[in-house]
Amino acid sequence: MLSSAEKKAIAIILIVAMVFVVIVGSTVAALTVGHHDENDDLPYLQIAAGKKFTRVEPMVWCSVQLTACHPANVNKPHPPTRFAVDPGDTVVLTVSDELATGPWRLVSQFLTPAGGITRSQYFRPNSTYTLTIPTSRDRTLVTLEVQAPSQVQTAENEFVIRGYLGVDTRPEGLELPA
Repeated sequence: MLSSAEKKAIAIILIVAMVFVVIVGSTVAALTVGHHDENDDLPYLQIAAGKKFTRVEPMVWCSVQLTACHPANVNKPHPPTRFAVDPGDTVVLTVSDELATGPWRLVSQFLTPAGGITRSQYFRPNSTYTLTIPTSRDRTLVTLEVQAPSQVQTAENEFVIRGYLGVDTRPEGLELPA
């Protein structure tokens, strides 16, 4: 049985622990609830191959009417994300909701013994969120680019690209022919 002094000490320790939890919890909440990064609204890709995984941010992303862009100077886009894919690895590509809920296009470039191959695939809104891209020793993935159209059309009735997310997937040490 505990003495009254021991009971009092335990009560004080419990109160101090509860106050500590409340202070830490409220501090974390205050730091995160009001926090909003301008990149929070940007679309992204998640890419995995082998045991590697990364998130890819846009090189350029504009509003659907092309009235505002990130970065503001579209002539100086962010560089493509570097994500080396070893020949033979299967790439798993997932697009964020911001991309998948609208139409988008995937452009994949491969290096083969016969030269370069470019593959373009179009996806309708809400049709595809995740896909796989197989590679082999004779079909090396060198780049991926996801493009999203704007609502602005050219004189030829083609939609202007509002943004793109690029990935340099060349295996380590592979130099592309000039």
